[in-house]
This record gives sequence, structure tokens and C-alpha cells, in this order.
Amino acid sequence: MRFPKPTLSSRNGFLALTLMFTIPWVVFTLLCYMFPVFLSSPKLAKKILPLIYLAIGILEAGLLVYVIASLTKIIWNYRKLRHVSPEMPQVQLRDIVLPSVSFLIGSIIFYVVWNYLAPSRFAWDGDVNIDAPPLATVIHDWLHLDGYRWGIFTFIGMVSGLVFYLSFGRLLARLEQIPFRSMCGKGITCQWWLVSITYLLSLLLAFAMSHAARKAFVELEHYHGRELSFDALGESILQNYNTNSEFWHKANDIWMPLLDQKLGKNRSEEDSNNGAYQVNLPYFCKRHCHAKMSPDIMELINRELASNSVINGLEKLFASEIPMPTLEDSRQYRIEEICHDLFYCELWKLRAAIEEKNIESALIRCEMLEKLLSLFTSINKTCRFGTPHDYEIDYIQMLEILISSGMGDEAWLQGLAQKLDGREEEYRQILAGQAYLFAVGLKDYFKDLDEGYGFETPKPLKLSSCRFLFPQAWWMMANDKRMTAVAAKTKDFSNWPEEHGFLFYVTLQSDYFYGIHFWHRQFLARSRCFRCLVAAELVRCSTGQYPERLDDIPEDPYTGKELLYRKGKFKQTEFVLKIINKEKEYDFPKNSTLDYIGDNAIEVRKTTIDVTGIQAWSLGQNQQDDEGLDDRNRNCDDIRSLIRASPFVR
Repeated sequence: MRFPKPTLSSRNGFLALTLMFTIPWVVFTLLCYMFPVFLSSPKLAKKILPLIYLAIGILEAGLLVYVIASLTKIIWNYRKLRHVSPEMPQVQLRDIVLPSVSFLIGSIIFYVVWNYLAPSRFAWDGDVNIDAPPLATVIHDWLHLDGYRWGIFTFIGMVSGLVFYLSFGRLLARLEQIPFRSMCGKGITCQWWLVSITYLLSLLLAFAMSHAARKAFVELEHYHGRELSFDALGESILQNYNTNSEFWHKANDIWMPLLDQKLGKNRSEEDSNNGAYQVNLPYFCKRHCHAKMSPDIMELINRELASNSVINGLEKLFASEIPMPTLEDSRQYRIEEICHDLFYCELWKLRAAIEEKNIESALIRCEMLEKLLSLFTSINKTCRFGTPHDYEIDYIQMLEILISSGMGDEAWLQGLAQKLDGREEEYRQILAGQAYLFAVGLKDYFKDLDEGYGFETPKPLKLSSCRFLFPQAWWMMANDKRMTAVAAKTKDFSNWPEEHGFLFYVTLQSDYFYGIHFWHRQFLARSRCFRCLVAAELVRCSTGQYPERLDDIPEDPYTGKELLYRKGKFKQTEFVLKIINKEKEYDFPKNSTLDYIGDNAIEVRKTTIDVTGIQAWSLGQNQQDDEGLDDRNRNCDDIRSLIRASPFVR
């Protein structure tokens, strides 16, 4: 009686099994070291990588089918071996159970690791459980996989794979009635020699790249002139700024009722009947403080602001010196939201003072807004990423309205021009501070990623626990650290890559920091345009009319040439607000929306009008002259500042 054998001969079967283990290792090694090439040539990567993945997938699927079919056939025919002649191979039950169980365990571990680690390559500090299949999620939650446990889990999977490989080879040798060592021919030996050589070379390269990464961070510290640590960052705050945690604790207590409002009935919720939005007061002020409105709307919002205890309490608290928040204050309290809400309510009050022609009240509001802008500048230097460009631009737009109303005298305009000149330098300091803050966070991030702690959600892997299992991944991580440290040698993020250029941290932050540079240029363009108009307004104060051209026009940050300036008629987009009767059925006119403040429904209509005045503008990102228009639907992205010759207010 002969025992049924797999389709292939035992030696060929063992060779195929060996290929199933060695080919992925070699291909993985090559792809790791070719990854920088693929990053620099994304078109090449798009052509080659899918073909490689397809070829490996087909090969592995075929080999996997062979293994499963062989095990199934052997198990199915095992009962025929109960009464066999003595010359038949003595196949015991354990000879079949061991490869079957180890294959099952290794497959499950591979399945879980693949579904968690592979999709999370671009989400190392995010929640990697979002798209995991149910079985993988159950196993992950049951074993509480996190940090070093991922390393142990992966190591168990590798051991299970090795046990399956050896036990299945031994089973094939028994069926062939030959010694196991005779199964290992030249083909198999060469494959394992290749794996051993690639492993040792990868280990050496990983050690060398790890040393280069440490050296790059040392050079980054020399570049910034101080240690890259949160302690050093905290010391710079304490040395250069006045801090008072009690102030921010009190501000947070005052502001909390407004947060409850936002999260409650006034949170921007869409009305299913008429498409209207119930908005909170600071948000309404932000959206519409530059709009044209009827007197009843101005009176309504002024009344709401006057009766708002939160805004009044914050205004009294911030009337004195505003201390700098510490890092702990920034983590503990919602400082930016507090300042944001107060800023836009104050901006509305400035608009109300302009409407009332109350120059004294307008100057008081300007002083408060400039204090808040100074605070935003300090916070962005030290405590958070980003720039205060949106606050700056909204304030500049309100100053344009103030000047258009004829309220700014020559002395005030001269002082404003000096302040605007200093803002560019302050912005450079913001970006330099953010570059240092980013470098500190960068070093801390890689430390957490390597040691597998400091995360809020379960993370893929404690890299330090498996660096010797996968030295190629260790090399990639070290190379990423080195490349990121080199890229972090920046003062203004102007050289920051727009495309994803790295694997982990920079992949997460490329868009963000490129965005910082994008908004920085937009602020420079808007600020310089406004400085041109302030210079033109000073000429008008002296001569009675606007100049036809200006001397010493600043540079357009997009083109490197002078900004454009002229006087005459221009097209301008304007938003017009009016209260409507919400009891009646409302037909939305074209280009209009509906907001609710309390029990009042307010129509917001977008119109385009002709205005006479002066404007200075930048050509924007597309570097085409669109006459100052910013209309994404028409591919116009000019950035301009405009002062009307006729008053903007009623």
C-alpha cells in the first residue's frame, strides 16, 4: 500500500515551500532600499510597484494553494496508515498536527499584522483600527496589542512559520522515505544563504543609518542653537514672557458657559425644513463682521453682545496685561478658542464703532485687537503649530473699512504704517519659533514611535522590540529620521516639500507645513497690499487726492516683482444681511443662505458691485493678473487690498 503524496515530488515541494518564505524577504529588502528612489520618481513607482505586488501575490497565492492542498490531502488519507506494512513510513499523528497547527497560527498572525500594520504606514500617530476586518479587530482587542506586544506577537508568528517550514519538510521526507537532510539541495541552500547575507547586510546598514540619524539631530540642535527638548522650550517661555496660570484658569472658567452653548442648542445645526443654520454669537461675528447690513441687524448683534456675560467678563479680564500661557496652560485650557471668540466679538464692536462714527471707541477696540494679535503671535512662536494669518487678514479687512469711512487721520495712519512694517519681522519670528517647536516635537515623536508609548490610541508596533527581526524596517525608520532632521533645518518652511516626501512624520505633516508657508505668503501679500494703500491714503491726506502711482512698492511674494496698484473702478464681492420673517415660507434667492441668531432669521446674500477707490494686488499662486479678483470658479486667485473712495458704511 502506498501513501497518497502531494502533487509535486517531496523535493520540489520543499523547494516551493522555501520559495514561499525567501522570495518575500528578498523582495521586501530590495523595496526598502529602493524606496528613496521611488519617492524621487513617483511615476516610476506607479508603474513598477503594482507589477511587483501582482507578481509576488500570484506566486504566493500559488504556493499557498499547494501547501493547503498538500496538508488537506495528507490529513484526509491519514486513516489509511493505521494498518500498513512495516516498510511504510511511520507517519505519526503529531507529524501532521504540528505543521497544521503552526501553519494556522502563523496565518492568523500574518492576517492580523497585515491588516493593522500595512494600512497604517501613513497613519502612525492616528487610530489604526478604523478599517480593520472584524476578525483582526477581535484578536487585537482580545490580546490588547500595543507597543511591545506587537513585537512579541510578530515574533511568535515568525517562529510559527519556521516551525511549520521544518515540520512540513520533515513530513515530506517521511513520505518520500528519505532523510530530511537530503531534502536540502543546492537550490534550497542557496536561497537561505541569500537570506542570511541580506539579513547581515541590512543589519550593518541599519546600524550605520541609525548613527547618521543621531548625527543629523545633533546638527539640528546646533542649527537652532539650543537643546531639542520640551524643557528647553518651556524655559524659553518662562524667560522671555510673563506667565500667569491663574489668569488662564479664570479665563477658562468665564468662557466655559459659551462652550456649553456651542455644544448645545446653538451649535451650528442644519434645520431640516428650510436649510437655515443656528449659529453661536462669535461665529456669526466672524462670518459677517465685514458684510453690509441694515441698522436693525447691527442693533440686534450689539444688544446680544452687550447682554453676553461671557464676552463682557473676558473683555474686562483682558483689559489689563495679558500673560503668556505656559505649555501646561496650553494643554489644560482651550486658550485659542477663548482668544478666538473674544477677538471676533471685539472685531464686531470695532465695526459697530465705525458705523457710529465713534473714533474713540474704534481706537479702544483697535488697541484690544492688537493686544490679542500680539498674544497670537507669542503663542504661535512657542506653543502651537500654525500662523495667525486668518486673524491678521480679518483685522486688515476691518481697517480697510475704517479708512474707507474717513475716520483715520494722518497721525493714526503713520502709526499704523510703522506697525505694519514690524509685522513681517514678527511673522519671521513666528516661523522661526515654529521651526524650533517642530524640531522638538519631531525628536519626541520619533522617540515615542521607537519606544511604543506616549500615544492616545493603540499603535502598530514598538520598533525597538523588533528592529533585529526586520533590520530593513529599522533602516527605513532611521533613514526617515535622518531625512526629516535635514528637512527640519528651516526658518520659514519655504523649502518644505509640497508632496509626501518621507515615510512617517513628514508624511503626516507635509501638507500642514507646506500650508504654513502657503498662508504665510498669503498674509505677506495681503499685508504689503494694505501697506501700499496706507501710503496712498497718507498722500491723499496731504494733497487731497490719491496718487496715480506709488514709489517704493513692496515686492509680490509670489512673483518677486512689484505689487500692482491703481485707482479707478473695480468689481467687488459683497455680502448683504437683512432680517426676514421666519414665520413665512422662505424662497432662497440665488447666492444666498439663512442664519439664525436666537429667534431671528437673517438672510445672507452674495452680490457683486462696482466700487470706486484704490487697490493694490498680488498675482497670487497662479501668477496671472486677474485685476485683483479672487474667484475660484473662474480660476482667479489674486490677493488684494481695497479702499473705497465713497464710505462703506451707511
